[in-house]
Amino acid sequence: GGTGGGARGGVAKEASVSAWGPHPGPLMAKPAMMKNLKLEKLSGLEFRWHPQRATSGPTSIVISEADRQVVVFRNGEPMGRAHFELQGNYPFPTAVFSYLGRENAQNRWLGAGRSSSETDKMLADLRSHLIVAPEFRDFVQSALQPGDTLLLVSYPVLPRSRAASPLE
Repeated sequence: GGTGGGARGGVAKEASVSAWGPHPGPLMAKPAMMKNLKLEKLSGLEFRWHPQRATSGPTSIVISEADRQVVVFRNGEPMGRAHFELQGNYPFPTAVFSYLGRENAQNRWLGAGRSSSETDKMLADLRSHLIVAPEFRDFVQSALQPGDTLLLVSYPVLPRSRAASPLE
């Protein structure tokens, strides 16, 4: 289901400085904010969504292969997290994307160092292998604004313990 309404601003056709939109904010949580990242184990297609933690600011989505988690930060505050499953034999990529907005009911992304066709293929492959709760996907879509960031990483991003957070 769609979220209604269109994307704010125009959609850049070519990779350019203006295509990056607003200046990105903190990509990961600030150490003081890690206390809000509940460490209970998520299994199956469980997720947590707390948009009230940060009602404005840039959004970053970090998909960690090692954690099997999608973590969503807004203005550096962790506001959502979901467990995902990978299906099939899928070599998990490392990549950074900037959200350009929606065009023809499709999300448009700019892949750092990648052509638009490479970016589209990489994201289509990811969508076909990564299984996450549909409700979580809808929440994330509703939070996206042009200039937001998607990071695909192989390493863990969640703290192993409260005393030693890799995000600090």
